[in-house]
Order: sequence, then structure tokens, then C-alpha cells
Amino acid sequence: MAGFYGNLAASNRTAFTFDIIYNTRVAMDAAALTDGVFLGRYVLVEYDNPPIAGYYDSNSDEFYADPHFSSEPLAKIANQVYQNLGEFNSDHSFYICKQSGSSNTLTYAAYEGTTSAFAVNYNIDVQAYGRGYDSTAWIKTYDSETNKYRYVMVAELNTVVPNFHLVIDPPVSTPYSPYFDSSTTNLDYYLHMPAMYAHRINNLETVQENGLKSDEKISYTQAMYNAADKSWVVTQLSNQNGDIYYNKDGFNASIRRYDVTTTDSINYLLTSSGYPYYGVENAAQEASGTPANDQYLWSIHLPSIGNAICQVWD
Repeated sequence: MAGFYGNLAASNRTAFTFDIIYNTRVAMDAAALTDGVFLGRYVLVEYDNPPIAGYYDSNSDEFYADPHFSSEPLAKIANQVYQNLGEFNSDHSFYICKQSGSSNTLTYAAYEGTTSAFAVNYNIDVQAYGRGYDSTAWIKTYDSETNKYRYVMVAELNTVVPNFHLVIDPPVSTPYSPYFDSSTTNLDYYLHMPAMYAHRINNLETVQENGLKSDEKISYTQAMYNAADKSWVVTQLSNQNGDIYYNKDGFNASIRRYDVTTTDSINYLLTSSGYPYYGVENAAQEASGTPANDQYLWSIHLPSIGNAICQVWD
């Protein structure tokens, strides 16, 4: 038995007493005909309700109360979530008891993608109904059209404000739409957004090894990420030698120099700004991010432009 409060009307607070607390709406609906709850009585769907815990043996496909599998197996309950307390014959943390095919045989299926019982229960209901039903109160009714007992939701008691997490993924060559990852629940939403590549011209501290000089000056903002205190150190750089060469001497009538040794080229290097990206696999755990290539560093060498002007002078 459990007590809970939920506002059914703006001026009325009603105390509920629940005969059964279910981990999911799926489990509740499946048990509506056989759970022994009388008409007009209440049940609760609560994702934080502890799952059945035991030690899973993959050889026998059974859960046991002891780690040596010497006791009687735990009862198999359809649509129930089981938590594996050991890693003796399995490295999965959660299993779902399901019917095998069209038979009435119950088997355990490993649940992938999360280590949270709350997330497992939430995803089960989302897959079946398209939304979560955590902390919802239901009353048992009789449906005369189907001639069956069923539950009808009477209150949604969850007053916890959901957390919204915005995760910026590293840039990728193939664009994709923003998405919520598998760790998302109705309490924690993890929205992944694709980052855009930054573009800038490479700056030359000195003359390049091939002897080319910068024909244009550039200004840009240099930002270096300090992982120790999670802050950015921003420096404004102006009047820098940019890696842009188009044989400027060819534009000068008094010089009129041809460059026949340099090949026209536009190249780039993928470099990192130092920003830590968290990625899909560890966003929910909020682990330390790692830098990724997120900017194009361009070098533009087009001596043919200056050569063409030089030819005009000649």
C-alpha cells in the first residue's frame, strides 16, 4: 500500500491509496485482467519503483536470489523489468521478461543503451504509447464494449521540472537533423545539435619554406579553451600575415614579375579550436569532453592572377 497526493481540481486535494505500484504502463495494462485489483481502486505507475533484482544466469535464462544460482529461480512476470546484480554470465544490467513468439513461454531479453532503471521503464512506455507515464494514478474500470477490465488515468502527479540538456556534437561532413538520444526521459531531455565548421585563413608568422610571402594581411579572433577551469582565453589578432598569395608583384607596373614556379592551389587543414565535445556516447553521463577537428584552415595560392596582370603590362 502506498499513499500519494495529487491535485484533481484547483481547490481540491485528494489523497490516493494505491493497491499496486507498477513500473510501467505496459506492465499495468497487461495485468489489468489478473492483478486482483477491484473496480474503483487505484494503482500507480512509478518509474523509480525498484525493479526485481537478482543474478542472471545466461545458461539457464533464469534470475536467482543468490550469486551462485543455488536457490530456486525467481518467478518470471511478463513485461517486468529485472536488474542483474552480477556479471557472472552476463554484462547487461537490465532485462525485460517477455513472451517468446506466439507461445506462452517467458524469456528474458537484455535491454541495451542505458544503465538507469528509470530510463528503461520510460523507454518501454514510449515505444508502446509514444510518451512516458511516470507518477500517474489510474483507476480500474470495466469496459462494456470490450467486456474487459482496464485502467483509466485520473491524475498525473509528477511535479518535477524536467531538465533540458543541449549537447553540441562535433562537426561532421554529412549534415543531420537535431535529435534526442536514448538517455532522454520525461525528466531529462538530451538534445543533440550538430556544430558548424569554422573557416579562417591560415596566418603566417614568417615567410613560408617555399619562399612565398603573404600578399594580404588578415585579422581574426584566436580562442583557446582552458580545460582546467572550463573557460576560453580570447585574443584579438590583427594585421597578421595571411596565407594568401596571388603574385602581388605582377600588379606592380614597375616590377612586373612572373611566378612560374608556384602552382595554383587552394588547400585546407582540419584543425581543432580546443572546444570539448561530449558526443552521443557520454552526453548523459556528463563526462569530460574531448576536442575534435572543428575548423577549416585555408591556404590560397593563385599566382596565375598576378601573372595575368603582368602579361597585360607587358
